[in-house]
Amino acid sequence: MISQGNTFSPQIKNQVLKGPHGAQIAHPDDAAEVANAWRYSINSGKDFAIEHRVKFYDGIYQPVLSRAKAVTDGSGDIRGCVGVNLSADTQAGASDALRLKAEARYRALVAAASAIVYECGADGQFMTPQPSWQRYTGQPWEEHHGFGWSEMIHPEDRAIAQAALSESLSTDLPYQADVRLWCAEANEYHHCRISAAGTKDEQGQVYEWVGMIADIEETVRHAEKLHEDQHRLGLSIKAAEIGTFHCPMPLNDIVWNDRCKEHFWLGPQEQINFERFYAIIHPEDRQRARDAVTAAVSGGVAYDIEYRTVSREGEIRWLRAKGSTF
Repeated sequence: MISQGNTFSPQIKNQVLKGPHGAQIAHPDDAAEVANAWRYSINSGKDFAIEHRVKFYDGIYQPVLSRAKAVTDGSGDIRGCVGVNLSADTQAGASDALRLKAEARYRALVAAASAIVYECGADGQFMTPQPSWQRYTGQPWEEHHGFGWSEMIHPEDRAIAQAALSESLSTDLPYQADVRLWCAEANEYHHCRISAAGTKDEQGQVYEWVGMIADIEETVRHAEKLHEDQHRLGLSIKAAEIGTFHCPMPLNDIVWNDRCKEHFWLGPQEQINFERFYAIIHPEDRQRARDAVTAAVSGGVAYDIEYRTVSREGEIRWLRAKGSTF
């Protein structure tokens, strides 16, 4: 029977169960299988579920049943996971009551890590009340049962949610859709990311979906503002006829906008590196330019220099370049 249990939050980046001080606690003979199960869970979006042997504090390996789910942030990147371990006696079958307790503990952990946790039937209908859905949307059970929940999705995004469900059913891939969902607290629609995995019966047919919904409104607004700021900056640079440059490390290639290339007598499609850059600078100014670059990169000194550029025909143009390292 199941004799004891504990919750855990493993180090998901290494995709290996870790114990105190980073010691690997999975039995050496099970380590590869555990690692593969983690990778499959991360790549597929499905639950991590496996029976394996774990070293307890007394140094003895005992069989456990582990189950966990990866937790993602608003951009979809994995930031950790939540799960439960149950110690199991291999001499007898697991207790149904304790398995149910473990399931409840698991769902409580997932609920704490996400804005909305929900369960629905294979066809997407809510069959039981969804408390976290009601808290977020303000939609009571009388209204969100069945397909009533769809009323909380922005009318223009409902087709997106349905198409994602159809694709998941036909491809056996996890469900994911970005839609606008009504947020009762804000009294407006918020951008949300819906992720779900199907639970299958012995015949391999999905009989329910277990999902999490993350509010990504702040992430979307930040991205939109950043896009607007970049657009305004681009217009300002173009209006002022300013040349811009960027030098990735290690120093070799230089990224210039078209105006900067014009300052150096180059066409918009031409590529530039430091060797060519120094070759275009007037011979009397080259060493000063080299010294300024070295001081900026090695000493963190602001890059601020005036020099002359020389065209193939011998024309001279004075420029002032300013920049900094980061």
